[in-house]
Amino acid sequence: MVGAYGDNTSTGSAYVFAKPGSGWANMTQTAMLTARDGSIVVRLGYSLAISGDIIVVGALVGDENSTGYAYVFRKPGRDWVDMTETLKLATIDKAIYNYFGASVAINSDTIVVGAYGENSFTGAAYIFGIYNNNFPWQIF
Repeated sequence: MVGAYGDNTSTGSAYVFAKPGSGWANMTQTAMLTARDGSIVVRLGYSLAISGDIIVVGALVGDENSTGYAYVFRKPGRDWVDMTETLKLATIDKAIYNYFGASVAINSDTIVVGAYGENSFTGAAYIFGIYNNNFPWQIF
């Protein structure tokens, strides 16, 4: 995966590359991941994480108040294809300048999203988990 948060006039995107059977070589992306609400400046691709068939992409500046988001993409079948998010994660309060999505991590059924601007730049980490072995995700 490669994040391109300045792509498309700073809307951003993420690119997925799949290793071909012949090995890594000069190639183009397998899929381009974008945000459904990409008409606003989101900086999608600022942070990235992958676990199995799920990719999480952080969007540092999700709106005009620098309230970020994290976008979850689930591989739609056997191969990755160009697509928009399966799910969008946000904080409940959507605090101004929280920079939610500045960092993301995923391990199996747990997603952690960092927001270094939360609480007057003290920062916070938000933990989301799979509910009943399926989407939607829920906050713990």
